[in-house]
Amino acid sequence: MVSAPEAERTTEEVPPPSSRLPRLGPGWIPCALVLVVTGIALHVYGVSTRQIVAFTAYSVFALTLPGTLLWRAMVRRSGHVGIDAAAGTAVGYAVEIPIYLLARALDAPLAVLAWPAITIVLFAAVPALRRHWRGSGERMPAWVSWVSAALMVYLLAYSALMIWRTETLTGPLANAPYVDEPFQTALIGELKHHFPANMPYVTGTPLQYHWYLHAHGAAASWITGIEPQVLLLRLLSLPLMYMVVLLFVGIGRALTGRWWPGLLGYALSCFAYAATPYHWLSTPFATGTVLSAGWYSPTQAFGTAIFAGLILILVELLRGTAARGPGPWIAVALLAGAVAGAKATFLPLLVCGLALAVVVRLIATRRPGPALGVLGIVAIWLVFAQLGLYGGGDQGLVIKPLFVLKFTPGGSQVLGHPSALNPWSTLVALLVLAVLFWLPPLAGAVGWLRRGVRTDAGYALIAGIGISGAVALFAFGHPGQSEVYFIRSSEPYLALLAACGIAVLVSGLDRRRTAILAAIAGALGVATVYAIQFTVGETRPPAGQLSPVARPFIVLFIVLAVLAVVVALVAVALRLERRAAVVAIVALLTLTAVPTIINIPRVMVSLASSGHLRNVKGFTAITPSGGITATRWLRDHSNPNDLVATNNHCLPSRGTKCDSRDFWIAAYAERRVLVEGWSYTDKATSSLPLYGGLGYARYWNPSLLAANDAVFTNPDTTNVAYLRDQYHVKWLVAVGPHVSGSLAKFATLRYTAGSVSVYELS
Repeated sequence: MVSAPEAERTTEEVPPPSSRLPRLGPGWIPCALVLVVTGIALHVYGVSTRQIVAFTAYSVFALTLPGTLLWRAMVRRSGHVGIDAAAGTAVGYAVEIPIYLLARALDAPLAVLAWPAITIVLFAAVPALRRHWRGSGERMPAWVSWVSAALMVYLLAYSALMIWRTETLTGPLANAPYVDEPFQTALIGELKHHFPANMPYVTGTPLQYHWYLHAHGAAASWITGIEPQVLLLRLLSLPLMYMVVLLFVGIGRALTGRWWPGLLGYALSCFAYAATPYHWLSTPFATGTVLSAGWYSPTQAFGTAIFAGLILILVELLRGTAARGPGPWIAVALLAGAVAGAKATFLPLLVCGLALAVVVRLIATRRPGPALGVLGIVAIWLVFAQLGLYGGGDQGLVIKPLFVLKFTPGGSQVLGHPSALNPWSTLVALLVLAVLFWLPPLAGAVGWLRRGVRTDAGYALIAGIGISGAVALFAFGHPGQSEVYFIRSSEPYLALLAACGIAVLVSGLDRRRTAILAAIAGALGVATVYAIQFTVGETRPPAGQLSPVARPFIVLFIVLAVLAVVVALVAVALRLERRAAVVAIVALLTLTAVPTIINIPRVMVSLASSGHLRNVKGFTAITPSGGITATRWLRDHSNPNDLVATNNHCLPSRGTKCDSRDFWIAAYAERRVLVEGWSYTDKATSSLPLYGGLGYARYWNPSLLAANDAVFTNPDTTNVAYLRDQYHVKWLVAVGPHVSGSLAKFATLRYTAGSVSVYELS
């Protein structure tokens, strides 16, 4: 660990300017390869060359470049260019959002471009700032660059094969997106045209949500001219995913001084997130896998990326390796503010991590260290988020111990359909199984307990984030099971703790003999889990019984315990250090995750070889025929302040109940709707029972809903005038065959596509 004065001298050293062009490092070739492959994949999946070029230029010159310059100025040093660029992009998001909101409020959204222009000019013109254009000259080892690039290409391949092939941008299948995507698109459209913002699909309802991603999407749409739908389904999440790979490399290096632990931690999070003894079920309990959330929950991807940038500077600050002065603290405050509105789960986890760091430093030194000051900053942002962004509501999240277990495949196998009944002994047993499901790939975290490391505030921060997320998963409940985002937010840091713990354990060991023993132990772990899968865990047991579900786990861990003892005895016989035995046992446990590691890649290979790579039906159609065409016509022929009314409130094919997660008119028209759907509002969510289904809340103003629908089913002068004069409705979007034929007597039919007609009220 470097002392603070040494760190400051290091950060202030600037390499002398050279008249020769800098020599490109080994990372530029894999970087270029990732960019080329990404461009090709995007083009194959419906993004035009103009859109790719526009988004790339926007990302580089309006976010990454100015953000990197600001990052280097705040941390008072230049680091590896890739890590600086990733952290700088997080800073770029954090600066862009408030400036865009100000520009939007002043009705000049393109004025958001002023901040990157001014930043770039200042850093070019002011002599004291020019040095931040120069990198440190630090080279990332070639193998690290190539492994980082391989992880990024894997993320791209996952996106294409598992997401994009069923998420079509045009044609009939564009009517069948994932159910939440019109909601996300609608929020981008709302922030594209309004600030302060409302829930656009039920007008007059405040926007109480983590909506910073949508402000970023709105700014991107204005600057690039790209449809919000294309941004959401193809473009916004990719740089976020790529950033996290590089930021994890940086965090791992800040903790251990080595390049590989961050890569290993990210790989563990993506691939080895659990170990299952079942052949019939790959994921019996909730996990923190981050892959699908990058697209199906873009706010999660946004929060993950900015949070990783925040953790990078926090690790340096808490360990005393950050530069002195206000710069690092400004970076912390800026990024923490961005995280506050990016995803609601992150700041509570950060509070827990900082609290553990304070406790650890108090025990070790009787001083709280910088973590106490950071805790104060984060607490201010947490209060701001709760009162300012979320309106003081709980968004349906309540304390409900072990609730999540009822909705997992393993829990449903034992308990049946989720209900309010709480068989606590069974739930506790399922909790034990769920923890056993997670633990093996995280075995390396025992390295955190080594003397000298367990009092390190940086490690305590990471451990506190990871542990608190796991606790929150089992402590809370939500009608839509949103408590799983606690583990999705924290599991990458548990994986990082495991990887850094391995780095601590292997330091100074006899590498050759330790590696041989670890390889043998790891092979035994792989053989054991497969042996269990194809014996006691091969077939699905009868429903409603706990013991046959628990038996494979019990057998697996008994065998692993015996093998761990054998490995320890072999290490003693070979006169290896005790840590060598621990490393081998960690390998034994970690590699029980091999079935999980190969599961998704195996599926991807199968999909890639199937020949069905695009335009594959994945979800039920939720937008009617002609809906996207009609609403985009409406967008192009109306004012952003015009209000729309519709008779369409419920998703199709949901039985007799109304699933009000219907947002497509607000999404594609980019206009506010009097009442379209009403899900995902605080009023709706807070009225739902935990077991009632997320979309099935009743609308809280039935008289308004009745007056709205009467215009479409039984129009007359009075009810049409009521919507027009009382609520200032300008347009009607009529959907389906049950619309009265006499509506044309009271409104002007302006456009029809498929089953959707657009009327104008005069």
